[in-house]
Amino acid sequence: AETLHALSVTVWLIDASQGTVQCAASTAAAEPAGRELPLPPAGVRELQGYFIAHPRAVPLDAASTGWAAALCAWPPAQFARGADRLAVPLIVRGQVLGLVTIADRAGGAPCGAAEYDLLECIADHAAAALLNAQLA
Repeated sequence: AETLHALSVTVWLIDASQGTVQCAASTAAAEPAGRELPLPPAGVRELQGYFIAHPRAVPLDAASTGWAAALCAWPPAQFARGADRLAVPLIVRGQVLGLVTIADRAGGAPCGAAEYDLLECIADHAAAALLNAQLA
């Protein structure tokens, strides 16, 4: 959050066996850990399929999918300000473990190419750490 001057960073984890997406951690006070994204299992599969086909950070406003709309709409206060609202996938071994959403950048500054690359690098490291934790 500090590096990107973002006021809202949320880590969402996918439970493939339950077909749910849960908030694991967030800098947004309105998003307590453990809360589920209101998305049906088919929407979770759509989210996973999208990021397998497009394993890069994506502006949520540009994604015209049900899962992107759910991320933008819940909770409403999360994306009240700022420019780019991004979702960055946590992918390892061809499996989408979750995603990170970034919003409310200070001053409403959009992300540039270098920031997208940094976010994707951080997400790759986070995904590897999640896999290691699962295997331990």
